[in-house]
Amino acid sequence: MKINKALARDVASGNDDAFDAFFHEYFPRLFRFTLAEPVPGLKDKLPDRITQAAARVLMKNRWFSRNILAARWFLHQQVPPLPPHVEIH
Repeated sequence: MKINKALARDVASGNDDAFDAFFHEYFPRLFRFTLAEPVPGLKDKLPDRITQAAARVLMKNRWFSRNILAARWFLHQQVPPLPPHVEIH
């Protein structure tokens, strides 16, 4: 996969429009790669500087912060609510 270096720089700088362009162009391929995990434990073997750089880029992006961090990880909006008759102990 060849990556547009100028686009990657713009994404890294926090440019939301660049992130949208990157997301639409590369996300399907990256997502398939992470699902397949061609090398077992690959994610755990990546150097911290790589994972930290990826996290910095994602945290700067408004779409990611709103839709993934807040909506999914914090609020769990993808999980249906409990039925009203369920008792919580």
